[in-house]
Amino acid sequence: MKILQIIDNIKGGGKEQRMIQLSKGLVDQGLEVEILMLENKIDYSNVKNLNIKIHILKGNPKNYLNVSLQFYRKIKNINPDIVQIWSNLLPALFISIVSILLGKKIVGSYVTVASRITFLHKHFFLKKINFLLSTKIVANSQAGLDAFKVPKSKAVLIYNGFDESRTKKITSPDLLREKHNINEKIIVIMAARFSDHKDYNTYLDAAKIILLENSNVAFLCLGKGDTMDRIKKEYKHEHIYFLGFQEDSISYLNLCDISVLCTNNNTHREGVSNSLIESMFLQKPIIGTSGGGTNEVIQNNKNGFLIDPFNSNQLSEKIMLLIQNENERALLGKRSLDVAIEKFSLKDKVEQYVRIYKELC
Repeated sequence: MKILQIIDNIKGGGKEQRMIQLSKGLVDQGLEVEILMLENKIDYSNVKNLNIKIHILKGNPKNYLNVSLQFYRKIKNINPDIVQIWSNLLPALFISIVSILLGKKIVGSYVTVASRITFLHKHFFLKKINFLLSTKIVANSQAGLDAFKVPKSKAVLIYNGFDESRTKKITSPDLLREKHNINEKIIVIMAARFSDHKDYNTYLDAAKIILLENSNVAFLCLGKGDTMDRIKKEYKHEHIYFLGFQEDSISYLNLCDISVLCTNNNTHREGVSNSLIESMFLQKPIIGTSGGGTNEVIQNNKNGFLIDPFNSNQLSEKIMLLIQNENERALLGKRSLDVAIEKFSLKDKVEQYVRIYKELC
């Protein structure tokens, strides 16, 4: 069975990492996988080390007439049994039309967030048409299925799967501390893109509150994006570290004592966050903004804490609670691993996808 994964690019992000891990898992299960990218932008260079052929379209990816012709030729030549679409809704429409013309079954994997697309939204009709053309629509959170109002006859919930072998290739915390000159005892991290969808302001406002009383805490910001320069200027501080995008993000999550994800709920609702799941497999306590799929990852007071949106005081209180109580950090971290193994094992998720592919074929 051959699966063609189609995605806009492989820039640093949760959707891209999810696609890579799934593709690796499928290959390990004996399926043939190829990847088709709309543009040659790759942050996760490890994808080149997999036994997977990668195709890249030529020219402007927004020239949809030219792109559609290339889609047609590529899909016809590759001749997959299943076309799995991770692209945004507009290119997904053209991919779906071409795939239908070639008689291919379509798995839509573009429901990766839990933000509502209402009738007045510019993508409302794109969503409806894509749903009509797709054979199955997979979301990585129940919140996403509900928010997008995916038809029940096509809706499938498959959480992100984590490849546990990645924990065996972790860079030593001591080496990372030395590399970035991090000397503080406690390390807190937020690993996310710098964009209007993420709420670095609340995270760093909480950091400033804590640092007024405790200077032995480091706050790491792991990611890149449009808002990074502004945030760096606004929150310049000797105990706040802006480390940019790191492909080896799991080593930095392993370095930390507490993992945080703050979301701007005014513009975005999370699906299921890779950084939180990875932190759980590393036995870290996690804190996240309540809403969307984050509520399906964090079991409040069991493996971490849910906080109200934009509430830096509440966040600082939860972080301080964990800073001051090593036993509580260890307990929540152990529970994190238990929940992660139960809900987010890559092997289980790959098997779910394989069942869908076989059903469609």
